[in-house]
Amino acid sequence: MAAHPAAGLGRRRPAAAGMVAAALALGVGELLAGLLPGASSPVVSVGNAVIDAVPAPVKDLAISIFGLADK
Repeated sequence: MAAHPAAGLGRRRPAAAGMVAAALALGVGELLAGLLPGASSPVVSVGNAVIDAVPAPVKDLAISIFGLADK
């Protein structure tokens, strides 16, 4: 069987659709966080969850490298 030259396009289209969907979801989440009082940004929420899950020595190392002004 010969390889189909269009086979590569079959993987690009779903990947592009996934990236567009993720960007749209992130954008809507950020928009709602900006419009609703007390709402937290999805990026901040995920960041806080990761920071809370990291062991204390790793967190201390990151603070020593980046300082407290990492934003």
